[in-house]
Amino acid sequence: MTGNSVGTIRLEARDEGSSSWTTVWSQTGDQGAAWIEAIVDLSQYSGDTVQLRFRGTTNTSWQGDIAIDAFNIVTAFVDTQVPTSPTNLTVTEETASSVGLAWNASTDNVAVVAYEVFQGNALLGEVAGTSANVTGLAEGTTYQFSVRARDGAGNFSSASNTVTATTATTTAASCQGGVVAPYSQSYESNLGLWTQDTGDDINWTRDSGGTPSNNTGPSSGSDGSFYVYVEASVNGTGFPNKRAILNSPCIDLSDETEASFVFDYHMFGATNGGRIDLEVSADNGSSWSSLWNQTGNQGNQWNTVTLDLGAYVGGAIQLRFNRVTGGTWQSDVAIDNTRLVAGGGSSGCSSVDLNTTYNSFSNQDNGNAQLFNGNTELRLSNNAWKFINFPYTVTSNTMIQLEFRSDLQGEIHGVGFESNNDLSSNLVFKLHGTQNWGITAFDNYPNNGQWESYTIPVGNFYTGVADRLLFVADHDAGAGNGDSYFRNVFVYEDANGNGVCDDSEAAAVASFGDETDNLRQIAGNDAIDPLGFEFRLFPNPVTKGQLSLQVIGKEAEHYTIYNMAGQVVKSGSFNETLDVSRLNSGVYIVEIVIGDETFNKRFIKK
Repeated sequence: MTGNSVGTIRLEARDEGSSSWTTVWSQTGDQGAAWIEAIVDLSQYSGDTVQLRFRGTTNTSWQGDIAIDAFNIVTAFVDTQVPTSPTNLTVTEETASSVGLAWNASTDNVAVVAYEVFQGNALLGEVAGTSANVTGLAEGTTYQFSVRARDGAGNFSSASNTVTATTATTTAASCQGGVVAPYSQSYESNLGLWTQDTGDDINWTRDSGGTPSNNTGPSSGSDGSFYVYVEASVNGTGFPNKRAILNSPCIDLSDETEASFVFDYHMFGATNGGRIDLEVSADNGSSWSSLWNQTGNQGNQWNTVTLDLGAYVGGAIQLRFNRVTGGTWQSDVAIDNTRLVAGGGSSGCSSVDLNTTYNSFSNQDNGNAQLFNGNTELRLSNNAWKFINFPYTVTSNTMIQLEFRSDLQGEIHGVGFESNNDLSSNLVFKLHGTQNWGITAFDNYPNNGQWESYTIPVGNFYTGVADRLLFVADHDAGAGNGDSYFRNVFVYEDANGNGVCDDSEAAAVASFGDETDNLRQIAGNDAIDPLGFEFRLFPNPVTKGQLSLQVIGKEAEHYTIYNMAGQVVKSGSFNETLDVSRLNSGVYIVEIVIGDETFNKRFIKK
């Protein structure tokens, strides 16, 4: 088979009496000016009478002669001839997680059936063709690859040439030139720095005084007159499944150690009203993940959401409201009063992280704790007494600020600090319920199923050292199905006495004083022993990874560092110098043990 225009030769077979032929071997094109031995396996016809024929097909020129000779049929054949080695192995593509390979085909006296692909000395697998895509690789890493051929008899060729490939390195570029905290937008004049997305279906609309559709949408803004909303009217235009995206400006958190995004939303109408997400991107919009979402009818009122951006401090991000309408026109969703605050929320103050571990309190707890709305709302039900680890020194200025609601009234719905697992009516603030128990000065919930705000001056009722924050939905009589919902929980020191956690008090949020008396002693008016020693820590904030502890007048034995969720991040025998370089930026509590007592101080890691 040699020439400039060689066609194809086929060996075909058929069973006796059959009218159809099956190709059992073929060859096409110029194979060189030499005789080539071909061996064809006919084991599939074993025991049958078979007829063979050669069928040649010419090409487009006279220079394409094909010849056969020395034709034999043998009853036993052992193929021991190895294929030729694959040649010209090359790298065709390098991504962050994959490498593409290609090579020239091997030849064999019978046929090559597969190629084995090796990474170094490790066999990755087989492919039938002369290319492969190796996936699941680490980015920015160098690898070596080779291949070898295999025929049907299990004969292997020698290895091809070896190639080296280095996977790409992804660098997620964040947005540039962003706004810094504090930043707010209530859409009174225009959209401000927020922008409509161009790749969605419909737009957000500025409005005031109520949306055009009945029984859906707000009647006014939550902050001023205007708000933005998505009009869901007209089948095929506003619904179903129509997407509207509103993009924030770039948000610069490079100088922050804590930050939060707070907004009000209104979601009133049909239950099949679709969904809204607040999404975040840290790579300039290349990818988005949901921080919070809501579906269905949430009532005819504005609701406030506070989201912790602590995972993104030190960099830059973008946010977007991603609204997808449901199956009806009666599903207008509105947004207002968006604000970026440093420190975690509520005008510069940090909210308590509700996405944490809930522990059973005393012998009262038989209920459940559930989180909703992106882990920003806590629901207790079925006689639940739950506490979270929350070491805190309650002073005369300590405040608890929260929002509460209940769908089913139980016996005691409340919140308070505790220092141990004993039940104390003079430490729990009752907000709602049929039973006369606890501190009842704030027992005024209207039993309407709506969110109500509470600001509780804890320091007017008791002071001292606490180690937990308690949430209550007591209902151990009758149906036992009472529930308590909590959100936007803030603990802070109201240094200026205005009853608001404002920027001047942001540094006092979750602060820890030097008082050592536990809550039981203070509440019971027991004698208070003086501190009797000095506990210092420095520098504060920590910028270079070394935190110094100094105890004068007593000997400390052990230390523990907690994050603001009450989780232990570091502990050990007391040392005057602690390495905190591996801690993320944020606010932490260091607790030392002296004898049977513990003492706490707060520090900031930048």
